[in-house]
Amino acid sequence: MTDAELKHYFGVMVEHVTSQVQMLAEGHALLRQELLSVFNDRCDRIEMRVGALEVAVVRHSKEIQELRIEIQGVREELKAEFKSEIQGVREELQLVEQRLTAEIRHIHTRLDAHDQILAGLQGIG
Repeated sequence: MTDAELKHYFGVMVEHVTSQVQMLAEGHALLRQELLSVFNDRCDRIEMRVGALEVAVVRHSKEIQELRIEIQGVREELKAEFKSEIQGVREELQLVEQRLTAEIRHIHTRLDAHDQILAGLQGIG
């Protein structure tokens, strides 16, 4: 091969290699853009999901707080109701105790009267 043929051959080879490198660079650039697009889409979806989760957490936190307040109110109502019922039962027990005390006194009085009658009968007999 002559010098001119070698230059021509290597020139063709350089053009071929240059076009191959250029195609690889363009392919790389396209692949990079596609990957960035997919990455950005996924990031956007993740951000939307995180945003939705944040909203849900705030809403549920408020609901939990409202339920805590409601439960506290129910507890206080129950305490007041039970306190009232207990007071009513105590008052009923005091009435029953007073009636029993009066009934026991009455029975003792009658027994004392019977004892006196018996003692009088025994003195006669």
